[in-house]
Amino acid sequence: MPLLSKTDFQVMKKATHIVSGIKAEWVRRRFRWHVLKLAVKQFGFSMQAFQVLNHLNKLRQQVHGSKVIKKWVRVNGRFHFFLYAPSFNSRQLDQMLEDEMQRAMQQHLNKRMLRFAFFAITKKCPMHCMHCFEWDNLNQREVISYDKIRQTVVKLINAGIVQLHLSGGEPMVRINDIVKLASEFSDKVEIYVLTSGFNATPENIKLLKQAGVTGLVISLDDYRKQQHDKFRGFDGAFGLAVNAAQYARQMDMIVCLSVCCTREFTSPENLYNYLELAHRLDVSFVQLLEPKAVGHYAGRDVKLSEEQTRLLRTFYEDVNFNSRYKNYPIVIYHGYYQPVIGCFSAGNRALYVDTNAEVMNCPFCKTSSGNLLHDDVHNVINTARANGCTAYFKPVF
Repeated sequence: MPLLSKTDFQVMKKATHIVSGIKAEWVRRRFRWHVLKLAVKQFGFSMQAFQVLNHLNKLRQQVHGSKVIKKWVRVNGRFHFFLYAPSFNSRQLDQMLEDEMQRAMQQHLNKRMLRFAFFAITKKCPMHCMHCFEWDNLNQREVISYDKIRQTVVKLINAGIVQLHLSGGEPMVRINDIVKLASEFSDKVEIYVLTSGFNATPENIKLLKQAGVTGLVISLDDYRKQQHDKFRGFDGAFGLAVNAAQYARQMDMIVCLSVCCTREFTSPENLYNYLELAHRLDVSFVQLLEPKAVGHYAGRDVKLSEEQTRLLRTFYEDVNFNSRYKNYPIVIYHGYYQPVIGCFSAGNRALYVDTNAEVMNCPFCKTSSGNLLHDDVHNVINTARANGCTAYFKPVF
């Protein structure tokens, strides 16, 4: 299938779904008013309501920065401000906000602890990515059938998740199972598929959309074809990723490009060139991930220098707060907040379920807290919280 032409880029750019300026401010004020109403609904016009609103604002500042990101993503008639939060105005977002309010007041703390989960639903993958954290499990015999996947998802929903991120391996090799899963649960949780672009044909993307999948998180680790294909160990990987972004946007789905910022890649020139490609593709978010010495990177010194992590922070602030980039994708960088307030995973608000249904703190922390095929989900969450994050020891409040 052909890559996007220059004309295709121009057409998509005119139809951008990034909302900024006066309209973004109008959405933000509506959102703040909505949060206020939820607080009053739970606590009335009281000091508790004020304390809860102050708590949420403080958490927002610590995660996203002291400045307000003055742009939104508008997809399928809904507005999004963060990849890991449901859309405004949705039942899932209301549930998340209400749970956060209860958490702030130390109420019902053990009932609905999770907000989102990563679930690796297959060991199969045609690529040989340099940084693959599931490397040791790839292309072995499948352990989890569709019924076991469904059983696990039910447990996660009961634990409070409002978002489900399906990964692998390459989850698109189980396109039929994803469609069945989304058809049943997309009214309860927002579902994202984390893919390399493999098997993301126009027909399959349409099936995902019709089943209720919210969006794709597409791994694209360079803006240059040759470098990306080499990193993925698969000739043609760049074309698959770019085309998947095109098809998903044509179906009015959220698209996030996720890049592993290696030492070789992390420079101002590469970051801004990558951003320009993301802008031309009209994607919703760009996610910056730091390499970790696990999986295929195990035993290797891949940690970024302090100068490079500062560069990622500067890039995050420039793209998200500078009016010059008001029509560009929103940048997500977990390293922006994690050193300050800790990690959202480790049972704090998220978990990673691997291809054996083993529960890990996150995709990079490989300490098991139990198995969701036979363990109680709340016991697993409590174990994960007790184990804590091995990289960022301070838990997010």
